[in-house]
Amino acid sequence: PPSPHRSPAAPPAPTGVPTMARAMLSAIAGVIAMGTGAGASAAAAESSAAMSAAALERTWDRALEGTGSEDTPVTRVVNLLKKISEQLEKDMDEDEALFKELACWCKDGKYEKQEAIKASTSKIEELEATIESFG
Repeated sequence: PPSPHRSPAAPPAPTGVPTMARAMLSAIAGVIAMGTGAGASAAAAESSAAMSAAALERTWDRALEGTGSEDTPVTRVVNLLKKISEQLEKDMDEDEALFKELACWCKDGKYEKQEAIKASTSKIEELEATIESFG
């Protein structure tokens, strides 16, 4: 039975769209209409919002009805998350290899610089002694 609290201006509920999704689509359409109707009248903004909501609902219906395949919105999200996870693992392996390479380079570089400092310090002492012997 129809709800007595339903606004007469509200579009009829599409059969394939859940109530919460319909509310979210209407809210998104309202935000879009407000952003695009900066100088427009309230009636034009409402009309734009209604058209945007209808277009979004049709898109949502097509996505839910699909072509009979297993590619539902939920499976698309799950597949996207799997791809992201695979990419993160690949990036993590690359970063780990780079870290190992740079850590080795830093250790080698540190050792080489410490040896160069020791050699330079002894050379400075030797040159200072030579300078003092001339003076």
